[in-house]
Amino acid sequence: MLPRLLSGAEESDCVLLVTQPAVSPADILNLFLKSCPALSVLVKTGPNQTSDAQFSKVIDLTDSLGWNSGIPLKFPECVLNEVENGKQVIVIDSVTDLLLFQKPTAVANLIRKLTQKASNKAKLIGILHQGCLDDNIVKDIENLANTTVVLEKIDEKEAYPKLCKISHRKLGGKLVTSKEVIKFDTVGNIKIETFQENKAKSKYNDEEDADEAIDKLTTFNIGTSKNKEKEAKEKLVLPFYTDEQKQSVAAAGEVKIQGENPGKIYYEPDSGDDWDDDDPDDDLDF
Repeated sequence: MLPRLLSGAEESDCVLLVTQPAVSPADILNLFLKSCPALSVLVKTGPNQTSDAQFSKVIDLTDSLGWNSGIPLKFPECVLNEVENGKQVIVIDSVTDLLLFQKPTAVANLIRKLTQKASNKAKLIGILHQGCLDDNIVKDIENLANTTVVLEKIDEKEAYPKLCKISHRKLGGKLVTSKEVIKFDTVGNIKIETFQENKAKSKYNDEEDADEAIDKLTTFNIGTSKNKEKEAKEKLVLPFYTDEQKQSVAAAGEVKIQGENPGKIYYEPDSGDDWDDDDPDDDLDF
């Protein structure tokens, strides 16, 4: 599905890239920009989100509330007035920032009107970062897009390969879903393959088997935590305890020795001790 979207075989006037904090959408965004018309517009919501060099026009919304200039921008007119109708690609580098600082209805209105300004062959591409928005708001924004691409890591320790979960609504209303993997080939070019779940599961199973083998080779458990140690200590019953003591351990969590007298202190005096009944301080003048 992703190659068809990039080549234009599947038309989509609004694409939403949904990412997680540790997953960068830059590679997917660059693929879409290469396949789109030369004229591209960036709606910049924050610093260091997306490079400005690859865009023909940049609409700066980094100070939309007027914290630095003292004059807040009128949203969404500040964007709509700068975008012309025609064959172009419009990129919103962070829909999340807009939702955090503007009303969700105003953001939805902006997306709808920008989609109308773009032609059939062009696209509106928005990047939505999960984790700091309400799930209902995220679903509502996803419903505005014809195509939703959810980016996830296959391996938490590595940036690639990357999993793309694609939901595409065709012109007739039919919803098509697919899972594809993005990775680099030996030359360094991005390669797109169909996701095979069995291979991913076998990889994780191999890693789990390797961890179990390492645990068997060690004389102690590497994965032991303080809670596990405390739990094991509370359940421990020493082998020289009697059956009654073992029962008391299971019932109350402590050892009770039946019939034993409380502890006493025995002292044997030596030659220097004075054991008469006289007051040792009677020679003092008080």
